[in-house]
Amino acid sequence: MNRTKPMRTFAKILVQLSIFVLMTIATWSSQISESKVVLIQPNPISPVQGGTGVGVVLRGGSTSSSTGSSTVGIPPIYLPKLITHTANSFSVDCITYSVYFAPSRYDYQVELTYAQDLWSALLPRYPMCRSTTSATTNLGAYINNIWTKTYMQNLPVPNVTIPPGFGVVGIPSYVVTHFPFTLLYRAFTPYGQLTISALGSLDLTTRPTESSDGGRIQSLGPFFTPLQPWPLGTAVINWGQPGFDSITASLTWSARWQLDGESGYFAPVLRQYNISNFQVEALQAVRVRSGQL
Repeated sequence: MNRTKPMRTFAKILVQLSIFVLMTIATWSSQISESKVVLIQPNPISPVQGGTGVGVVLRGGSTSSSTGSSTVGIPPIYLPKLITHTANSFSVDCITYSVYFAPSRYDYQVELTYAQDLWSALLPRYPMCRSTTSATTNLGAYINNIWTKTYMQNLPVPNVTIPPGFGVVGIPSYVVTHFPFTLLYRAFTPYGQLTISALGSLDLTTRPTESSDGGRIQSLGPFFTPLQPWPLGTAVINWGQPGFDSITASLTWSARWQLDGESGYFAPVLRQYNISNFQVEALQAVRVRSGQL
């Protein structure tokens, strides 16, 4: 039996594998040939699908702390109740409601489904009681209370990273920040479906934390338009003049609400992430398309 042929075949496979690994390393090295501040902005979040009472979509972090009776990040649930009257009463049967604050997200989903089924069964047959609909005269304050206690606290902060790490030196690195620049919240209320749409605009700035002659850095942001082809970035630190810099990603959220044929705007909300005393040789901000780095 000739055993040299399988050995030669195995050796050939090893050589081909080694060449592939070397080519992969060379390709990866060519992709990080210069330092950049890269803004990665994903595609807009698609609108929430569904009919009346789809619940609430929360995007971003939340905490388990409480504000009053409501858990931060979990909106209240409105449980309907049918008020019936006797046959000799001049009043008609109508719907009132109570407010329930779920202690956990699991309980929220269970109670929300129960409430949606009740609303769907009662609203086509009975009107709302007058005492419950009179609150619509102060609709702005009602919606602002929901916004402040629930949604505003969950607006995302721009996530800033420096892969492969803050402490790695001697190789080119990237400063990367990304965020969902459109958000859509929907919740069912006794007055109809509340819709809140939020738009985020990113302002990336770099600032030297040491004295300089003023020619080392240019900060020509902000970057408002998403998904622009490179190389349209600014905020350039000149090559060959290393130093310590502060990098700040500021995300401003503008939100609009719609309910019961009315609409309005909330005050802008600012979210920031800061990297202090980051030692760099050179940085250049480059806006890239989604998924490019």
